[in-house]
Amino acid sequence: MIKVSVIIPVFCVEEYLQSCLNSIINQTLKEIEIICVNDASPDNSIQIIKEYAQKDKRIKILTHEKNAGLSVARNTGLSYAQGEYVYFMDSDDLVDLDTLSICYEKCKQYSLDIITFDAKVFNDNKICNNDLYKTLNYDRQNIFDVNKIYSGKDFFCFAYNNNSYRSAVWLNFISLDILKSHKLNFYPGIIYEDELFTIQLYFKAKKMMYYPRQFFKRRLRENSIMTKKKDFRNINDILLVSDELFKIHQKEQSKTLKKVLIQKIYSLLKWMEQMNNEITNIPDKEKIELRLKTSKIWGKYNHYKLRNRVNGKIKRTLKSFLNRY
Repeated sequence: MIKVSVIIPVFCVEEYLQSCLNSIINQTLKEIEIICVNDASPDNSIQIIKEYAQKDKRIKILTHEKNAGLSVARNTGLSYAQGEYVYFMDSDDLVDLDTLSICYEKCKQYSLDIITFDAKVFNDNKICNNDLYKTLNYDRQNIFDVNKIYSGKDFFCFAYNNNSYRSAVWLNFISLDILKSHKLNFYPGIIYEDELFTIQLYFKAKKMMYYPRQFFKRRLRENSIMTKKKDFRNINDILLVSDELFKIHQKEQSKTLKKVLIQKIYSLLKWMEQMNNEITNIPDKEKIELRLKTSKIWGKYNHYKLRNRVNGKIKRTLKSFLNRY
C-alpha cells in the first residue's frame, strides 16, 4: 500500500536535485511513491532522476515535452498519485527524514485532511540577499494550539489574524481524498499559484492540525521566483490571483471570513504596488498601466485606500479640534 505520494516538479535544478532526492528516498516512512515531473528541463536533471530511479523503484518519471510551469507539473503529478496522502516537494529544497512518518501517523490518528508545519530558510552560498532572508519567517511555534483540531477556515482566520498564515503548499501534508473529491488543482500558467491554491484547500478542509517542527528546509538561491527581477508577469499574476480570491469572497457567507479574505487580497495588492514601484522597464510599465485600468479588484482596492485616507484626515482633524478644547 502506498501511504504517501511525493510530487516533485523538476526544472533546471541539477545542482540541487540530488540533495532533494536524498532527503525523500531516505525518509523513515518507506511506503511512498516519488513522482518526478520533468518539466522539459534543458539541463542534466533528467539524467540524475533516471540514475536514482534505477536504484529505487519507488521513483516514477513523468515528462513534459514542453515547459509548462510549476502549476501544471504539480497537476500532472497529482493526476498519477495513488497514495493516501500527498506532499508537494520543491526540487531545490530539503525535508527532515522523519517528516512523512510523523505527518502520516498524526493524520491517521486524528483522521485529518491536512497537517501543517513550519520551515527554516537557509542561504545558498552563491547568494547573500540579507534583506529577503530576514523577511522569510516560517517559524510559528507558540502561536497555535498543537492539540487542537481546526476546520480549515478557522485555521486560516486564526493564522491570518495572528500574522502566521503562510501560503506555501510545502508546509502542508494533504489527504489525496480532499484533493480528488473537490477537484482541487493548481491554477495553470501563473506564478504565486500557492497564494490561491492553499486558501482554496483550507476552505475545503474539515479537520487540520499544526505540528510545531521546522520540517522543511527552504533554499534561498539565485534565479528563483523569489529572487528574480520583477516584470509585467508578476503584476499580472497577482491581479489574477486576487480576482480568483475575490470570487471566493463573494460566495462566502461568514462575515468574519469575508473580512479576512478581503484583507488578504488587499495585502497582495499592496505587495504588488511595491513590486510595480521597482519596475523600470518602459514597455512593462505601459502594459502594467493598461492592465490596472481593466482590473475591477484594483479599482476596489484604490477606493478602499482613498476611503481610509479620508477617514484618517477626519480623525486627525477631530483629534486636533478636541485637543484645543
